[in-house]
Amino acid sequence: MATFDSQLLNTVLCHVQKITGPFSEVPVCSQAPGLRIENNHLYCEDANTLARGLFLWQAGKQHPELLPQGTETRHFASCGMMFDQSRNAVLRPDAVRRYIDISACLGMNMMMLYCEDTYTLTDYPAFGHLRGRYTREELTALDAYAAEVGVELVPCIQTLAHLATFLTWPSSAGLRDQRDILLIDEPETEETEFQKQQIQDEIDEVESIIALAGSIKQNAKITALKQAIGTAFAYQAEQNIPQKVVVFTESKRT
Repeated sequence: MATFDSQLLNTVLCHVQKITGPFSEVPVCSQAPGLRIENNHLYCEDANTLARGLFLWQAGKQHPELLPQGTETRHFASCGMMFDQSRNAVLRPDAVRRYIDISACLGMNMMMLYCEDTYTLTDYPAFGHLRGRYTREELTALDAYAAEVGVELVPCIQTLAHLATFLTWPSSAGLRDQRDILLIDEPETEETEFQKQQIQDEIDEVESIIALAGSIKQNAKITALKQAIGTAFAYQAEQNIPQKVVVFTESKRT
């Protein structure tokens, strides 16, 4: 069974130690599917599970009762957090790096940065002005940093609406349809990086979801609810408990 490349191991270890503090010793780390911890040996699949394994191993050294023995399985191919960077302030790059390291230690392999106008568009200096926007170089460096521990950095941008701050500037008047919506089908708008085809793709996806919803004829949620209530009532009857149930819902039709 192959051990991890020493350069990769040292890189991931540097990330983890920023969260845990220095290691007094490092376990043997071998490549294997999933994540498994056996005494002083880690079996990890990739850089992300290696970070998770090292974090757990170090936590177990400090608190033995926390060290899991056995296999930890990833149940979602992609799992992570979204950080809202569009409320008149953004996380400094160093703070983003710290959250990347925390994410990797927690076994997360994805981080979303929600940016409405908090990144740089060279041809539009008003875009993100006074909003703490990231430069292209900063985002590129953050992406490379995240990749070192198997975390995918996902930029979440707006391509049609939620752009009120940018559209407030007089220089954006020709791009404005409504307060926070771009004016499509105008030459000046189409010259920006907001692609009409991407908007249409989103429309098509929404319409397909609506069509799928319309094709559902049986309310599976209500069926499951009735079954759960029946089970609860049966247990309450056995225990001579008054048959009561509280249902929380946001639906006005329930």
